[in-house]
Amino acid sequence: MAEHKIQVRSKPLVQMMSSNEMGKNSNKKLDSKPGAEGPKKPLISEIKSTPIIASNVKATTEKSQRPPYILKCRSEETGEKVILAEILLRNVLFAKDIEIYVGEDRILLTTKSSSYSLDIFLPHLINQEKTVAEFSKENKVLMLEMPMKQ
Repeated sequence: MAEHKIQVRSKPLVQMMSSNEMGKNSNKKLDSKPGAEGPKKPLISEIKSTPIIASNVKATTEKSQRPPYILKCRSEETGEKVILAEILLRNVLFAKDIEIYVGEDRILLTTKSSSYSLDIFLPHLINQEKTVAEFSKENKVLMLEMPMKQ
């Protein structure tokens, strides 16, 4: 497997909400376009190491657990705003075990082993085509970088 280079950014982060603050909103719907094709490259790439930030949030203890996660907002130098999601998946070994759908305002995540299930609504609309995901095999953290729609 090829090594991945990680750039450390020193931009301020603003925590938007954590899994403890999320409620269910059944009025929102997934963006489902018939015939829409997915990205050409894999949605989730594996990386060697990342810091664990989501470790202070506790998951539920059902058969299919809701993993702990944190949502943050970051402003790029271009003025573009990005939502960052960090999801702790302690029982996942490889990125291929993660099934994820990123809608215009929603994230749906399950694992092939059914260890985890997550359905969260985002506070802003995002650009699905520019969304990037990385999974740290060492720290078991899935990181999503989702640019907001202008």
